[in-house]
Amino acid sequence: MSFGKQTMKVNIIGGLGNQLFQYATAYSYCKKNNKKLVVDVSEFTNYDVHPLRLDKLSINDKFNKNVKGDFEKIYYKILKKVSFLANVAGHYFEKGLRYDDLLLNNNKITSLTGYFQTEKYFASYHDELCELLIPSETLNNYQNSIKEMINNSNSLSLHIRRGDYLSNPEAQKTHGICDIKYFNRAVEYLLNNKIIDNNTKFFIFSDDIEWCKENISFKNEIIFVSGDSTSPEKDMYLMSLCDNNIISNSTFSWWGAWLNKNKEKTVIAPCQWFKEKSLDSSDIIPAGWIKL
Repeated sequence: MSFGKQTMKVNIIGGLGNQLFQYATAYSYCKKNNKKLVVDVSEFTNYDVHPLRLDKLSINDKFNKNVKGDFEKIYYKILKKVSFLANVAGHYFEKGLRYDDLLLNNNKITSLTGYFQTEKYFASYHDELCELLIPSETLNNYQNSIKEMINNSNSLSLHIRRGDYLSNPEAQKTHGICDIKYFNRAVEYLLNNKIIDNNTKFFIFSDDIEWCKENISFKNEIIFVSGDSTSPEKDMYLMSLCDNNIISNSTFSWWGAWLNKNKEKTVIAPCQWFKEKSLDSSDIIPAGWIKL
């Protein structure tokens, strides 16, 4: 339950994008406070919404897969509800979506629980995280061919998130989807500002690539990337290799752009991140990205 003072545990849950936010924040915390990181992935034992993929990256930290017992589950529920007890025990539970500048400066934390969807927690470790968060498994022949095309061209990635944002009523209510007009405006912005030109190749990534083939068209050459649903980290890696990125309101999209090591990159992001207006997204989009 409680870890030693020199060890800090992060509880991992959610899709790949959320897994990366949680890990990156914990990594940054441990670096700043000189602690060893334990990556707790025990929740995935009984979680069938998204697969664990964090363990398929080039991360060297210890993974804990031991399932919590009934007593430990009750213990965490009590701590989550009683802030005073949580603070005494060294457990940090995220209170909201906004950045908490007290988190990284509290060296008594032994456990982190939350989503931490802002680079403000880990931006200073960008170069290190870019090396840690690449796939540890070899790309297949098709993925290598896409990689070669990206590396040998002026490339732009467009990630179009549909999937559960349409099929799941709760996700649709919370997130909504970016329409075609948004992607057209983003491309027009890049062309008008001479960030891309008519020779730029557009690489389309999506969880509904057949819909994209039927509905997406530009004057530029388009490569529709057939994604690998069993290894989404490889699709994210390919997105990160493109010179510039247009993203959807998706943490998967977000990370594909953030892991782009091009110092001159331009990233276009939707100004409305959540359809649910009560959710505060003001810290999610990095200051250097363009919001349309």
